[in-house]
Amino acid sequence: MEYIIKCPVCLETFDDPRVLPCQHSFCKKCVTGVAKARRGLVVCPQCRRESWLPRKGVKGYPSNIFIKNVRRRHHVLVLPGDVMHDNADREKYYRKCRTHPEEDLKYHCDKCQCKVCWDCTVLAHTGHNVQPLDDAVKEYCGLVKSLVSEARGCYSKLDPVLD
Repeated sequence: MEYIIKCPVCLETFDDPRVLPCQHSFCKKCVTGVAKARRGLVVCPQCRRESWLPRKGVKGYPSNIFIKNVRRRHHVLVLPGDVMHDNADREKYYRKCRTHPEEDLKYHCDKCQCKVCWDCTVLAHTGHNVQPLDDAVKEYCGLVKSLVSEARGCYSKLDPVLD
């Protein structure tokens, strides 16, 4: 999952990800740095394909909506493999409910797309499909993997056309 939301240049979580003509994505500031070094000629740091900077500059490259959406989901649902190495880490994983401060947010309401505590499942989310947070995270990870696979399939079909 991390490779999807981290820029391969700065190795940080993507900040305003932009798509180059070769279909590789980088932070806007990283593309700006590459463009300045070559006076408008942008060389992709991954595949070395050259392209000219659009008239609008780096803003002219399309924003990578897919990465933005994955990043947003990643911030909503922290991946278990990233934080739960032992019981001490598990405690950090579950935040406290604002409505019931003594309760951990251990469940996910699919209808409302939010974390909920046990009391909220009974009082505020009655009739909603609620599942343990760990299960929801696994489900979303599977969905993201499937979307990435689908995107790669589309890219492989477009790659010969773009060259």
